[in-house]
Amino acid sequence: MNDRIDMQLNRLLAEMAEAPPPEPGEAFLARVMADAAREQPGAAARDVLPGLPRGARVLRPVPGRSAGWIGALAEVFGGRGALAGMMLATVAGLFLGVTQPALLTPLYSETPLDSLDLLSGSDNLWTEVAQ
Repeated sequence: MNDRIDMQLNRLLAEMAEAPPPEPGEAFLARVMADAAREQPGAAARDVLPGLPRGARVLRPVPGRSAGWIGALAEVFGGRGALAGMMLATVAGLFLGVTQPALLTPLYSETPLDSLDLLSGSDNLWTEVAQ
C-alpha cells in the first residue's frame, strides 16, 4: 500500500516538475502591489492605488525640510527604534557606573578593579603589530 502511494506521489511530482509554472492572477498581483505600497513610506500611493478614497491621508516627506541632526543620527543607527535602544543602553550604563549599586559589589569586591587585567594576552599582539 505504501509503495503504491509513493509511486503515485513520485509520478505526480514528476508531472508537476515538467509542467510550466502557473501565471499569477490579476487580483493576486493587485494585492501584492497594494501591500508593497502600504509598506513603503512616502510612496506615491495614488499612482499605485488608483482606488484610494478621496479623504485618505498619504504621508510623504516634506520637500526642502530635513529631519535635523537627530534624524540623521537615527538613520546612522538604523532608525528611531535603534537610536532609542542605544540611548537606553547609554543611560543604563551611566547609571550603573555612577551609582554602583550594592547588588553588584559582591561581583568585584574581592578583587580591586585596578589590579584586574582584562586583556592579559594582548601585549604580544600589540608588539607584533607595531613591528
